[in-house]
Amino acid sequence: MKNGPKVTYNTENTTEVGFLLGTTRIARGLTQTQLAAAAGMSQNHLANIEQGRRTLTARYVRVVSALLGLNPVEVAGLAIQENNSFKRMKKVVNA
Repeated sequence: MKNGPKVTYNTENTTEVGFLLGTTRIARGLTQTQLAAAAGMSQNHLANIEQGRRTLTARYVRVVSALLGLNPVEVAGLAIQENNSFKRMKKVVNA
């Protein structure tokens, strides 16, 4: 895989991760264009991540976290934890 395995989570959960990335980016005084270029992705891709419409690969979790001074384990852990909560809730609803 070119960018590594995907850290998968649903749209609702991506919104929380995207919000964290977006607010941290703004606090660091970076535009989406600047952060995206430094991370090696398009500005459109980053915007979609921040708005909860796209997921992050493990590679981008590491790169974007490092650029923003975030702990990549916490960013990935938040996404994975939220995904597991969603899966448990989905099982209850579908039971």
